[in-house]
Amino acid sequence: MSQTSTLLSKSPHTFYGLIGLDGYVDQIIRVVDSVENGKKIHIRNIGQFGQRILGASGKSTAMELDIQADKLGGNGPIMANSLAQLGLPLSCLGAFTADGSIHPVFQEMAGRCELISLCDAARTDAYEFEDGKIMFQRQAGLPTLDYQQIVDRVGVEPLRALFERADLVALNHWASLPHMDEIWLNV
Repeated sequence: MSQTSTLLSKSPHTFYGLIGLDGYVDQIIRVVDSVENGKKIHIRNIGQFGQRILGASGKSTAMELDIQADKLGGNGPIMANSLAQLGLPLSCLGAFTADGSIHPVFQEMAGRCELISLCDAARTDAYEFEDGKIMFQRQAGLPTLDYQQIVDRVGVEPLRALFERADLVALNHWASLPHMDEIWLNV
């Protein structure tokens, strides 16, 4: 029987996943254009937002931000959370902490799968418009996350055990992890 056939024949509850390595707290934001009769009117599109910014050239301006929600983000956590909701047992390595404990946006996910935090969660301010979004990111510990830091947080043997147990390994969001090649070479 081929390896693929063997994996496909497994019950989802015996199939095990290992997902990582990023983690973001996404703050969804709308930019206020005006307030009419106590109701906030949001800037509708990116072009309108751009014109507002260009109009501030050579002077100062202020824009009110209307926070819509905080939610979990990052390719790894979104994938892990989706698979865990489908019942796949898994561990997720990533950036989940704030002030030394799991950030609240990851708490519900922590009830579905094992979270192993490697560094503080990165942040995204997602300015949403009708025609798209602009995302401003603060990378926190992701740019410096390397194999040694993972080993320091998890341990060599526990890390090896995670990879050996996994039927599925998905380490996502290479763009925010400059040391990903080194991580892959060492795991």
